[in-house]
Parts: sequence; C-alpha cells; structure tokens
Amino acid sequence: MHNILSKLVPAAFLWTLSLLLFSCTAKEQPVTRVEALTLAKAIETSVLTGDEAFLNDLIDEKRFADRVVGKQKGSFARGVAEGIKKGLRNTKLGRDIIDAVEKNGSYQLVKAYEKDGQQHLIFRLYMDGALNYHDFLLAKNGKQVKAADVYIYLMGDWLSKNIGQFVGAFDENASKAEMEQLNSLKNIKMLSARGQHAEAKKEIEALPEKIRNQKLMQVMYMQVCADVDADAYSKAIEDYRVLFPNEPNMYLSMIDYYFSRRDYPQTLQCVNRLDSLIDKDPLLDYQRSLVYKTMGDDKKMGECLERLQKNMPAFISGTEELISYYLKTNALNQAIPLLEPYTKHKKASQPLISMWYSQYPALERALPRP
Repeated sequence: MHNILSKLVPAAFLWTLSLLLFSCTAKEQPVTRVEALTLAKAIETSVLTGDEAFLNDLIDEKRFADRVVGKQKGSFARGVAEGIKKGLRNTKLGRDIIDAVEKNGSYQLVKAYEKDGQQHLIFRLYMDGALNYHDFLLAKNGKQVKAADVYIYLMGDWLSKNIGQFVGAFDENASKAEMEQLNSLKNIKMLSARGQHAEAKKEIEALPEKIRNQKLMQVMYMQVCADVDADAYSKAIEDYRVLFPNEPNMYLSMIDYYFSRRDYPQTLQCVNRLDSLIDKDPLLDYQRSLVYKTMGDDKKMGECLERLQKNMPAFISGTEELISYYLKTNALNQAIPLLEPYTKHKKASQPLISMWYSQYPALERALPRP
C-alpha cells in the first residue's frame, strides 16, 4: 500500500497554494448530460494527448472567483476576486495531471451525475497506488461548458470554500504583519516543490494559530508530514481529526494511516466508506485486494482481483496481481489467457515475467516464454 498523500502533493497542494498566492444578463441555460459527457471526453482526450492548455483553462475564473468571495463586498473582496482570477491563469492543473499520468498514472472519468439540476463529473487521479478524486461542478460560459468549482476529495470540500475560508481570516483591516504571513506561502510552495518537506513543515508550524488551524492549512500540513516521517504524519492526522471530526476526506488519508498500523479491518472500512461516498469506483477493488493480500486472505483477494479484471481489464497492475494469484493457486488454465497478451504489452514488467517463469516451472511447459 503506497502513501496516498505524499504522491499527490502537486495536484492537491501546490495547485491550491498557487491560487492562494494570487488571492491576497440573460438567464443561464443549464448544462445538459450530453454536454457534460462531451466535456468529459474532451478532458480524457486532452490528458492522453498532453494538451495542458485545455486542462489549465477548465475552470471558469469568474464563476470560481464569485464562489470564493461569496457575499463579501468592498474593495478587499474585489481584490480577492481579481487575485483568484490571476491565480487561475497562473496555475498548472494540466501539467500536474499530465505529469501524474506520464508516471504510470491515469486520470479517468468515474461517473457523471446530476444534483440539484446541475451536472457533475467525477474524475479519478491515480498515480503509483495513490488516489484522489475531483468532482467538477459544471456551468456554461456562453456556449462553452466549463467547471464553476471542483470538490477535491483529498481536501474534503469545494476548492472555492477552502480558499474562501482561508482568505476570510483576513480583511481590509488586517495588519501589515498579518498580510505578510501570506508571503510565507510562497516559501512553503517553493520548499515543497523542491522536496524539502521538513523545511516546509517548519514554515507551516511557524504560522499564527488562526491561519495554521484553517482546514486548508491542516490538509496541507498532513501532506507535508506524509513525506517527513511516520510519527509526524500520524500526529498531523490525529490533530486534524480533533479539529475537523467526521470529515469525508479522512477516508482517503485514513486508508494509508490504518494500513501502516496493520489495522486491516479499519483500512477496509475506510475503503468501503470512500466507495459509498463516490457511489462505486471499480478501482477500489484493487485497494481491497492489497489489504486482503497483506492479511493472507487469498480467497477474498482473488475475488477482488477478478471483479477488477472484469470491470477494468486495461488496468495493468490489477492484471499482474491476478496472474500472480492464479499462478500461486495452481490455476494455470486461468493464468495463461491473461499472461499471453500481457507478455506483449508495452508496459509489461520483464523482471516480473522472469520471476513467474522461475518460480513456476509448469508455466514454461504450458506457455513457453516468448
């Protein structure tokens, strides 16, 4: 089981920091389901083709800024709105997603749904065993369909709300010293981008309590601590649970937390609750299989892997685990139909293939190594 938080810092942490650094009348026609699915296809295509610009322009800057500011008025609110717009123009959501995909990851549509008359798209970001989900709230900008906001599961709330609560700690009457605290975010971003997580941790700890205890900063702190050491990570999670009990984003981080402590029933419970929250993601069977594998429950592991293969046959990590399971349980007749095409796959692991043929001599007789 891989560390979930540390793998996704670029997408969930640095992107948000970039927005924060820049933040210190005909009736609208609703988006149709067909339009939502068309946008989903365009997003997936842009990821596959490396079209960073399309993804960077996915969020409607005016609508998003309006959601951040909410009912606030005055020059400070206007300044925040303009800063958010500028921040969106300078963020690199597209680069973050494409980088993850290029590192043997994926960014795929999990579901499209309608709620309160508005269309949503949930995308899964997967990278080296780490998970995050983005729920895009869609709206029209003229004839163009864009995202008015995004619910980031790792942060457990709408991005606009997280940023709005953070900047809400300041107003036009804030002291110069308080406003200068925002400049420390530049340092945190720089240190995290360089992999200097211990230094970034110290920067966050030096922030005033009213800033440090904001939900957004606490999530960022957990992300940083995940790359420092296990004790710091555990304490950060416990502190967050005290400040924000029953948060849905805890399911993601707690999977890693409980697994590292060998509390496998709680790990599975978090996976199942996350699955219910999303309303079913077949990839979570892979997470379940890894837990059952560690528990030594081969039967349940196999059941999860077979469901995964049925629902996501192109997911190569699942195929590898299922082949290993079949070979271990002497089910050669089931392993061969998967192994033969696997050996021709461009992402096939040659060391893994060598290990299979070395450990299971009967395999060579049933399917000579290519």
